[in-house]
Amino acid sequence: MKKSKPVKKVRRVDLSDNVLRRVATSMNRDIALVDNFKDIKNNQNKVRLDVLMIGICTSGKNTFEVNHTFYTACTNNLIICSPNIMLGSGMISLDFEGKFILISQQILKNLATLSLNSWYILQFINEYPILLLKPDEIDSFSRYYGLLKKGLSQSKVLSLFYKERLLAILQALIYDLHDVFSQRISLTPLKNSLTAGSTLFRKFIHSLSGAYPRNRQVAYYADTLCVTPKHLSHVCKQNTGKTASELIDQYVLKDIRELMKDLSKGIQEISFELDFPNVSFFGRYVKRNLGMSPKAYRSSLINPGK
Repeated sequence: MKKSKPVKKVRRVDLSDNVLRRVATSMNRDIALVDNFKDIKNNQNKVRLDVLMIGICTSGKNTFEVNHTFYTACTNNLIICSPNIMLGSGMISLDFEGKFILISQQILKNLATLSLNSWYILQFINEYPILLLKPDEIDSFSRYYGLLKKGLSQSKVLSLFYKERLLAILQALIYDLHDVFSQRISLTPLKNSLTAGSTLFRKFIHSLSGAYPRNRQVAYYADTLCVTPKHLSHVCKQNTGKTASELIDQYVLKDIRELMKDLSKGIQEISFELDFPNVSFFGRYVKRNLGMSPKAYRSSLINPGK
């Protein structure tokens, strides 16, 4: 009886990855910039991305594989790969140059939440990970890259708003890319936009994004959509890589972060506004998701350097 070959484990790449740390031009635990490809060798190994990767090809060619489909990026192409995709490297030409930004999933939670239009963009990215940019769009991306590079080079200790400034740059970049993709989507039909699962997901995001305060129970949205919570979470996972519960938390935490910036509102007032049963429950929710108590989180906003 023949022994079965051991299944080769796919390496997951996040910002703690040793190979990435070796080739990154600048980085912290949430953002990495890569613009030096001389030390990156052509290989056929596949990895699972645990980051959002956005980059531009400024010269040469790069052939790569995304979820079993091969693509070739040329000069002035935008390359964007969402978290949880399977990425394989093909051939990188000797004259290949580019600028790539890798963003951790943790930091993505601090950026703009998913809207109905954003869902179309996610679908578009999955189907078209390469996009030809106009000269002004290339210039815009390069400016954002330069701002991030400058921000990452500054000392956390000396810069009072180190993290906030980097987040603001990333948020502006995401908004600009949102506009770029929105223009392309109106011209390019999506293959999977009419499936039953995608329709259900659109209805869920519409209900979630339009509510305030937001119900935090998956069962609530499942009941309104006449499906089981398990099926709703399965559909969300298929479309975004996140469960329904994770998407709900993403919206609620965005609300919490915004309200905590308003120092005129007390923590108890915020907990009631967001429809938590009591302050203790609110405190546990914040601690579990943000790693600190509401009081400590607000203190970190007032004194970010401490």
